Parts: sequence; C-alpha cells; structure tokens
Amino acid sequence: LLAVVFDTFNDIEKRKFKSLLLHKRTAIQHAYRLLVSQRRPAGISYRQFEGLMRFYKPRMSARERYLTFKALNQNNTPLLSLKDFYDIYEVAALKWKAKKNREHWFDELPRTALLIFKGINILVKSKAFQYFMYLVVAVNGVWILVETFMLKVYGVELFLKVAGLGPVEYLSSGWNLFDFSVTVFAFLGLLALALNMEPFYFI
Repeated sequence: LLAVVFDTFNDIEKRKFKSLLLHKRTAIQHAYRLLVSQRRPAGISYRQFEGLMRFYKPRMSARERYLTFKALNQNNTPLLSLKDFYDIYEVAALKWKAKKNREHWFDELPRTALLIFKGINILVKSKAFQYFMYLVVAVNGVWILVETFMLKVYGVELFLKVAGLGPVEYLSSGWNLFDFSVTVFAFLGLLALALNMEPFYFI
C-alpha cells in the first residue's frame, strides 16, 4: 500500500514539475519573441534585455543587470540566443558580490589595522628604508671592527703587564684584576659569537 501511495505521489510531483517547466519554457519563448526586433531577429540585445529586467526585477542594479546578461551570454556575442535565454530564471536569481583582489595578506582586516599595515608595507618597500638599513648594517660592521680592535689593544696591554710585572704582582692590584676579568670575558664573548653559541651572547 505504501509503495502504491509513494508511486502515485511521485507521479503527481513529476507531472507538476513537467508542467511548471513547460510553463516556464513557454513564457520564455513568448518573451523572447516579444523582445526580438525585426532589425535583429537573431537574438536579444542588451538594451532590450535591460528593459525587461527593469520590469521583471525593478530593484536590480545596473551592474547586476549587466552581469546577468553576461552570465547568460555563453557565446560572448552582442545578442542573446533563445538557448541562452532559457536560463533566465536561474541566472536572474543569483546574488552578485564584488570580489576583491587580495594583493596583501592584510587586505581583509578592519580599516584601522588595514591602514596601519598598509603604511608599514609602504615603508618597508621604500628606498629610504632600504638605504637606512644599509647604513645600520655598515655602522654595525664598523662598530664590530672597532670593538675587536680595542679588544686586541686590551689583550696586548694584558700580555705586556703580565710579562713586565709577573702574574703575582699583576693580580695583586684590584684594578688590574678587574681589567683582567673584563678582557677575558670579552674574549670569551667574541669566541661564543664566532662559534654561534647563543646562550653565551650575554657576555
């Protein structure tokens, strides 16, 4: 019994669907014949299509009307054929949304954050920023050379004092002991830097 009821219901739904589809196709064919002009019997021009859409969907914007026409126009010709026009109900129901070209990773952020990151992006791409960083690297290189040079001077001083005074007399002075400690730690720090020993960078 249930199978008979289901088949009957299914047949009724199929007939309703076919009837609706046939009604839509008949309406589309009728509208197509009305819109096709004698000068252009091959299809519907955009101007005629726009007039139809103004009546069919008054709230549709000019951009949406144009996009609907382009979506229907599969052959990319100036005129819509009847085959293209058959999809008018489906395409007219579409919702159009502008797609943004995401040039940067932060384009979708809120306005305030967008302005901040856009400013940073402009800054890091500028020539002035690049030249400034080149200057920082150059100054840092000179600074390292000066530090290592002074370290060598301190090392020579330490060697000469130890050789001239002797280890016992040299270390008996508090100032010499401090000078010795600073120089040794500086050498150890330079060695750690050269060997990439990160835990000892503080030296």
